[in-house]
Amino acid sequence: MKKITLLIVPVILIAFSACQSKETPKTESEATDQPAIVRNISAQDAKALLAEAPADGEKTPLLIDVREPDEFASGHIPDSINVPLGNVLDGLNNLELEKDAPVMLYCRSGRRSAEAAQTLLDAGYTNVYDLGGIIDWPYDTVK
Repeated sequence: MKKITLLIVPVILIAFSACQSKETPKTESEATDQPAIVRNISAQDAKALLAEAPADGEKTPLLIDVREPDEFASGHIPDSINVPLGNVLDGLNNLELEKDAPVMLYCRSGRRSAEAAQTLLDAGYTNVYDLGGIIDWPYDTVK
């Protein structure tokens, strides 16, 4: 019985130690680096973010309407820029926008803005907000 116990205890200890993760980040920045994600934002929060003066070193988000030009002409959120979904990456490149600059996207219902947001994320943009659809925008629009 004593021989069995002497064999079982080391096996159990080895099994438990194998389950523990021994990997630790090499630097503090590795511990805090988060993958870029698209942040969904409500109309109320978007309006507040667009209206407030940015803190030092921060920028007000660039508001992009990814609908087609005729849809944009029928009514859009004030101060937004029309960059249709099919041209969203080239359009932002033409604006010479930095990859970490805040970008807020919207369309009619939210489908195209989600697609545009993912396209920008895949292209390396790191500060992307998805406002969703203008149909959920309860504030004034302009024509």
